[in-house]
Amino acid sequence: MTEYWVKMDINRQQALKMLDELADARSKLRKDLQRSRRSAQKALADRGIEVAEASLPARIRLPSPDQVAAYRMQTRAIVAKDRKPFGFAILVVIFGAMPLVDGAN
Repeated sequence: MTEYWVKMDINRQQALKMLDELADARSKLRKDLQRSRRSAQKALADRGIEVAEASLPARIRLPSPDQVAAYRMQTRAIVAKDRKPFGFAILVVIFGAMPLVDGAN
């Protein structure tokens, strides 16, 4: 059975900073995430997000920088400051509907 998991140690401010980076077309983070599974895994780990290799898609295709910027503004508006973990907002941008649980029996 394939194992999907994510472990996050990231606060709201760190998550918002990551969204800022992802909204910049020239950011190193965008390039690292889209380069390869290994570079994506390292870039995320460097920012407090550990991901099982099987959880990563073969190729990450990020939304456009403009879409990420709009998402960041919407997320700040609708996710209350006391809601945790805010880091899940990052996973939506990077993985879309990333499976975290294998529902196969």
